[in-house]
Amino acid sequence: MLRDTLGYFNTTPPIEWCFVEFYKYRKQQTNFKKSFDLEAFNLQKALIHLSEKGTTEEKEYAVKLSSTLKICDWVKNGWGAHQDYEEFFRENL
Repeated sequence: MLRDTLGYFNTTPPIEWCFVEFYKYRKQQTNFKKSFDLEAFNLQKALIHLSEKGTTEEKEYAVKLSSTLKICDWVKNGWGAHQDYEEFFRENL
């Protein structure tokens, strides 16, 4: 699974990494889960991997995206209904 998740990062320059484009890429994969939580978990695992094993530039952008993902998770858990995010994820990606 990590290999499939890393595919986006291996084909996209770090400066262009974007959550929406990542999910669009993942949607094209046969093992896409259509679950925000599962895909966000896999994204976080990929970002941790890149922050530890990537190039200097990949590490920098992986840390930035990982921090943003944590903030999104805090907002989701604190301000929004979890179900709303799952529904949005299914309908828009």
